[in-house]
Amino acid sequence: MMKTDLIIIGAGPGGYRAASYAAQKGLKVVIFEQANVGGTCLNEGCIPTKSYARNAELVQTLKEAELFGLNDLRYNFDFAQVLARKNEVIAQLRAGIDTLLSHPNITVVHGEARFLDACSLCCNTVAAATETYTAPAIIVATGSVPKSLRVTGAELALDSSDLLQLDRLPESLCIVGAGVIGMEFASIFSAFGTKVTVVEFLKECLPALDSDIAKRLRKVLEKRGVEFNLQCGVTGIERSEDSTETKVVTFQDKKGREQRVEAEAAGHLVSSTTSRTPVSSTTSVAASPSTTTSKPPSPASMPSATSMVGRCWPTPQSGRPRS
Repeated sequence: MMKTDLIIIGAGPGGYRAASYAAQKGLKVVIFEQANVGGTCLNEGCIPTKSYARNAELVQTLKEAELFGLNDLRYNFDFAQVLARKNEVIAQLRAGIDTLLSHPNITVVHGEARFLDACSLCCNTVAAATETYTAPAIIVATGSVPKSLRVTGAELALDSSDLLQLDRLPESLCIVGAGVIGMEFASIFSAFGTKVTVVEFLKECLPALDSDIAKRLRKVLEKRGVEFNLQCGVTGIERSEDSTETKVVTFQDKKGREQRVEAEAAGHLVSSTTSRTPVSSTTSVAASPSTTTSKPPSPASMPSATSMVGRCWPTPQSGRPRS
């Protein structure tokens, strides 16, 4: 059994920053990660999409080169090189996090963490299967994963993570949901040359933002060739009878008429407030903290109490660790 001061499940932005802070304060930390350090943000979210967005911005500028006096400009768009640049950026930043977690007070365990009780965990990997890890404080920072569509044929839809892993550029793309994620991908793939169609249930894109700004952005993307179907509810996705590579997205418009859009890829990228769900089943987070006589670490050296999910010692009614 390995006893430590703090266990963190998940080496994403919440996990690795908490581990670094706690280690600097003198705590011994064990951090679990079943995939790559950096979490969704670095590997399947903010960073790769912003890498693509930079490429899209440059391509869009080249398309408007004549406005800047650059006539008869010719170039070849190589999506494989765009993909390689994205992967290089991820690898470079991931190496930086590995360096951050190389602190002598931090032990990184690669594998899926599972609760044995409120204060103890094990790992599913062969190398660490016989080891039990225990600590008086446990932070669950497992992040989230994309939700799936609740329609027939939802398994045919690609989520944001899938779209970032495409190794070739689709000729056409139907995006279900015009939230911030959907609009970002619509802008990117449209600039890359993909025919993009957006289907949104609400009456305007980006429903969480100012309606005037949302409308202006939609108009800009429409001028670039993006087609919007607003106030439309998707009812199903299926493979085309003519080609297994083509998907058919069926939806009802605001007048109740059935419409169909054919696309090489169908992306499920609904509004950011509803498109993701917490990761909890893999860690069996339902294990409830027990009340024991375990002595907590020194409060002066502990991370913020608001981030501590599993506490294995009695606490006052306020919910804060005793000082």
